[in-house]
Amino acid sequence: LKESIACNNQHDHLKLTFFTDAPLFTGHAVRFVHPTDGIQRDYSPIDAYIKCSKLHLVFIIKVYPSGQMSQWINRLMVGASIAIKEPPVEDVRSYAQHGCWKKLLMVAAGTGVNPMIKIIKYHIDHADDPDLKDCCLVLVWFITTPEASFIDADEICAWVAQLKGKLKVRINFSRSDEAGIKKSKFGQNILSVPGKDVKAALKWAGTKLGSFDLSNLGSTRVIICGPPAFKAEMAATVQTKFLLAQRTLVL
Repeated sequence: LKESIACNNQHDHLKLTFFTDAPLFTGHAVRFVHPTDGIQRDYSPIDAYIKCSKLHLVFIIKVYPSGQMSQWINRLMVGASIAIKEPPVEDVRSYAQHGCWKKLLMVAAGTGVNPMIKIIKYHIDHADDPDLKDCCLVLVWFITTPEASFIDADEICAWVAQLKGKLKVRINFSRSDEAGIKKSKFGQNILSVPGKDVKAALKWAGTKLGSFDLSNLGSTRVIICGPPAFKAEMAATVQTKFLLAQRTLVL
């Protein structure tokens, strides 16, 4: 299934649904492999569901005029196949597996939040693991508007409740005002703010993570995921503010 969902003066956006037998789900990045020239690009599914005993993955992909992969995807016909694989990513889901963090700051934009969802759900599923008892998860998510969110506000509230204080969430709606946020479910039980004030967001995150001194830097980790420009800007900002240049993982 291929559907054009948006168009502006710069780029088209495609909503594509693929089905697969691979054990992938929302939260996995998926690496698309071009069949002839070997180009590889990572995309994050925004949704997943089972239909006719097949796993269906839903993607929203921006089509760039000079983008080799996105232009090829744009030319695909219904029924075409794409070779995919899960890209190798350092496993930071748990202290037990990664062995080097107790505090995790997750900074994401748009669908870049999907790897963070995977981490959050891992902690929910392993809530009784004694190695995860003292872990602290802090999520800062930048997205345009409440209407653009592909995660329901009630679901985020459920994550927070299930993790019983271990998870702190702040959502910055870059193209919404306070009135628009209050009209949505995000204005009720989730810390949601208008605009894209990165400094304020990271200052808030710092209060939730606690102090950063030489004695506890080793227990703190930062992961960043989003569009390339966002990742570059945020990595520089986070590393400057928290002095965590060697503790920041850009996905």
